[in-house]
Parts: sequence; C-alpha cells; structure tokens
Amino acid sequence: MPDSNDLQQAITDRGGTLRAPVTHALFLPMFLCAMKTFQPFPDAGPRLTVGRTVLRRESWRTRAADRPAEASGMAAWAASLGLPRQAFCLVAGEAKPVYAQTSTAPP
Repeated sequence: MPDSNDLQQAITDRGGTLRAPVTHALFLPMFLCAMKTFQPFPDAGPRLTVGRTVLRRESWRTRAADRPAEASGMAAWAASLGLPRQAFCLVAGEAKPVYAQTSTAPP
C-alpha cells in the first residue's frame, strides 16, 4: 500500500480511474538512464583488486594515429606506454577484441 506522500504526487488519467505514484511511473526510465551512464572507473588505468578479486583489468587508451608507421618501431612505442608484449586490443569497427603482439619473442 503506497504511503500518503506517494498518493499526493501521483499520475492519473483524465477519468481518474488510473492512479499511480510518480516514483513508480518513472522508476524504470530513471534506472535505465543511470545504468547506461554509470562508469565507476575511468577508461584507462591500473589493475584494481580486492584480495584475489579483480575489479578492473589494467587498461590503456591510445589513438591508432599515434602508433609508429613502421613495424620496427612498434616494440619501443608499446614499451614507452607500458603495454605488455601481448594484449587484446579494441579496434574501431571490430565487434571483438583483436590479439596483438607488439614484439617478437626473445630467441
């Protein structure tokens, strides 16, 4: 049973037969909007853990235009950003992450 405050702020139809508290009518749109915009962590940053539970994987963000034009400079560029030798990259236009290796394995 709604309390008296909910009934004072209600949505009604023109005939007065349908009466719903404003909070009930707007809950779902507000919830969906909040979930779409909720970002507890920035896009890039260090790995966050609590005990053995990983809350966020370490991540980096860079533009494709910033990478070296020649493959020979890829290892140095990746090292300057602190990237691991092997990673999965999100590429614009791709539905899934792409595996990338920034340097060859040591001999």
